[in-house]
Amino acid sequence: MKTATASGITETYIRKTPSSAKRYAEAREIFPSGVTHDTRYLRPHPVYIDRAEGTRKWDIDGNCYVDYFGGHGALLLGHGHPEVVEAVRRQPTVEGVGWLPKGFFVLFL
Repeated sequence: MKTATASGITETYIRKTPSSAKRYAEAREIFPSGVTHDTRYLRPHPVYIDRAEGTRKWDIDGNCYVDYFGGHGALLLGHGHPEVVEAVRRQPTVEGVGWLPKGFFVLFL
């Protein structure tokens, strides 16, 4: 049985995330470190998430991850909890508040 090494894990990550590598190269032209927050930086490149539901996230290459980090408040109920999504959808539209694709909520300041 072969023992996993850091280089073996890194090689597998690179092989399974080519779209994230490409997106990172593009992002480095826009953001100083290629990411919008320090905790999103990973070597050799960060993973770019396409969607999330419950405890899972999927990257732009289709790989599924369990979200142990639980960022952005998802730790409480998971990503996209149906009751929370429905409660937000029922809220009246207010000036300065907008919706992004796939139900992401944003407040414009």
